[in-house]
Amino acid sequence: MKSNKFIRCTLLLLMQCPLLLNAQDQRLVKTKVADVLALLPAADNQQANRLFHELMNLGDEGLTMVTDQVQPNGNAGGVAPRYAVSLLTHYSTIKEEKARVEQVYLAALGKTREAEVKAYFIDNIQLVGSDASVKALTEYIADQAVFDKAISALTAIGTPNARQALLNSLSHSAVPAQARLVKALGNLKHQPALQSITGLVSSDNLQVKKQALWSIALIADASSYDILLQEAKNAGYKNDPSEATNALIEFMHQVTTKGNNSLVLQISKAVLDNTPDAAQQHFRLAGLESFANANPNDAPKTLIKERNHFDAEYRKEVLKIAAPGTSNAAALNLWKKEYKKSSGAEQAEILSMLAGANRNDGFVEATLLPALSSSNQQTRMVAASEIASSRNKNFTTSLVDYLLKCTDDAELKAAKSALLQLTDKDNAGLIAQKIETGLPKNKVSMLQILAERRAVKHFDVVAKLAASKDAEVYSAAYEALPYVSAGSNIGTLLKMLSSAESDKELKAIQAAIISALDKNTAALINEAYQKEKIKLLPV
Repeated sequence: MKSNKFIRCTLLLLMQCPLLLNAQDQRLVKTKVADVLALLPAADNQQANRLFHELMNLGDEGLTMVTDQVQPNGNAGGVAPRYAVSLLTHYSTIKEEKARVEQVYLAALGKTREAEVKAYFIDNIQLVGSDASVKALTEYIADQAVFDKAISALTAIGTPNARQALLNSLSHSAVPAQARLVKALGNLKHQPALQSITGLVSSDNLQVKKQALWSIALIADASSYDILLQEAKNAGYKNDPSEATNALIEFMHQVTTKGNNSLVLQISKAVLDNTPDAAQQHFRLAGLESFANANPNDAPKTLIKERNHFDAEYRKEVLKIAAPGTSNAAALNLWKKEYKKSSGAEQAEILSMLAGANRNDGFVEATLLPALSSSNQQTRMVAASEIASSRNKNFTTSLVDYLLKCTDDAELKAAKSALLQLTDKDNAGLIAQKIETGLPKNKVSMLQILAERRAVKHFDVVAKLAASKDAEVYSAAYEALPYVSAGSNIGTLLKMLSSAESDKELKAIQAAIISALDKNTAALINEAYQKEKIKLLPV
């Protein structure tokens, strides 16, 4: 009897073992999930990567426990699970990892009834999704709460199946979703959708019509030209709620990228013929640019005529369009002729445009150096700036001579700025050699350049000008002293200090001594200190 009872108890325990083991395993997974969630958000990338692998090692059961805990935004209890989902999404890099995560998200999406949580999982599917998500996402296009998210996810997936799903949904979707579908198909440039989208140009809904025109433009099939042209005509080639003219311009850009120059010229001519008003100039500029790209040989003559169509700002935009073409010798010659015929600001603008497109020493020598002697001040200033942009120090002498001729304060400032770009301690001697020939205001600028370039080799020039009877030169020389002084100048500085009387002189010389002081000159300072304690104490 005892033996039979023992056997029955043993059998009962064995029958219960799987249930006990399963319960134990379940507790173990929940504990592991809780442990990972407790460590989120991660402190750094290294910890985030480790926690991601811990999550992946939990298996599908553990991942489901994580996604089940996601709550609508604003609930504190759902914060850590959202961090976990973010880790899974952004740290899944290989195909197998993304596929596992995608399936878990699809399951979670099917369970939830909360619109915000649906949107959240769709957003994450957008980042890891594949064809496996297409069927489920397509069903949500009919859901007013998340249709936009679903369409975005399908667009991001972008496979042939995803594209076909978007197209299939177009005919039976409500207006808001229909407009969004048209936009998605246009962004994907899905050619098979062209016929369906074209049919929606006549839609009574403005948003659908506008998106249809724009998507047709992006798909850029040559057969769409007539309908886009007609809609732009209906809008008077102006801004209108359907943005028909914008769509025609975009169509022109897209056709340009396809290399269909004959159609580009046809569109650009239509745009230029129908945009005479100032309010249309942004469309006109687009037409000009496309024309110039498609017909570079005829573009210079057209652009030269076009410069004076509207105002000064329009003129500058035309020059921007012209610039790339002037690398061609024939175009460059035409623009050079126009440059010589022009005056004032227009001449300076053309010179700047030509210089920007022809940054070479040949252009500097042939055009920019002569322009430094132009009767037009604006042209001279542009020439100086563009010469400086060459960064060729061989042109430093020309800029020094230009600065010496400047009499206007604004031009002198421009000359100084240009010269600073080419001057360093090695060629500062070109300034030092000619500084005495300048007018007082020119000398001031040259002293400032020597100071900014710390031209210590030319200390004597600066020290000599410190004795100038001109107040501005005298002041500039003393301000420059601390920047051009070296140990070899200590003797001269001490003599200057001894005879200095004004506070300005004293402070400048003291600063110069501090700047020049080194271990080899310390003894001289200590010796002089015995005689000039008050003047040297600050040093």
